[in-house]
Amino acid sequence: TPDEFPMLPPANPGEGYVGGRKVEKSAGMLMVDGVLHMWLRNIDLDGHECKLGWSTDHAQTWRYADWTFAEFGFCNFVQFGKNYSDARDNYVYIVAADLPSAYQFGDDYILMR
Repeated sequence: TPDEFPMLPPANPGEGYVGGRKVEKSAGMLMVDGVLHMWLRNIDLDGHECKLGWSTDHAQTWRYADWTFAEFGFCNFVQFGKNYSDARDNYVYIVAADLPSAYQFGDDYILMR
């Protein structure tokens, strides 16, 4: 029941303990053909930019793209089953709010493949 779950205050005080916009954070993960892909956000350490990372050893080590999406603050993957097995084509789909910051809200989204 709703009474069993405490309400958090509107401004989550835990945000300060995990760095807020001042640290890179995972924004979405996707496994395709045994390669784990991850979007990172807060690349500029102020809540902006996404960068792609990937691991071929189940997240023991990571490599990162030498480019970023400066136009988007929060990128994420569209999931299509375990290990992307339900995908209908050979593309990976990405969604992002059409905003440069992960800490803004908007109505427009971008679908990329």
